[in-house]
Amino acid sequence: MVGNTESAEHGRMREALAAWFTTQGLSNVKSPADPVADLVPDVQADYFAKIVYGEAKLCEDFASSDTKDELLSYCGSLPSEYKLVLGIPKACEPLAQRALTEWGFTHRIQLVGL
Repeated sequence: MVGNTESAEHGRMREALAAWFTTQGLSNVKSPADPVADLVPDVQADYFAKIVYGEAKLCEDFASSDTKDELLSYCGSLPSEYKLVLGIPKACEPLAQRALTEWGFTHRIQLVGL
């Protein structure tokens, strides 16, 4: 989530995720996103008739139960046909994949190494 305490590193990841959305052909990329179900994703974009949401995470975020709780909120609040795109540093892809598998989120979250 974007807030007043966003670190410079998180800001760079959020911007990189927004740029990735653009390179994937998504339109109307916005960062931060509009609020959805009491959440404010880092990025949103249009993909045909759907909205795609994205969250930027840092490697250290995967050691926190807050991250699991936040992702659970997204998975529980977004319609079942939506996936959340999670932008992460390339260096922590194995760690993030392992965490998502342990948390049971692999079918709802797409990891993107940036």
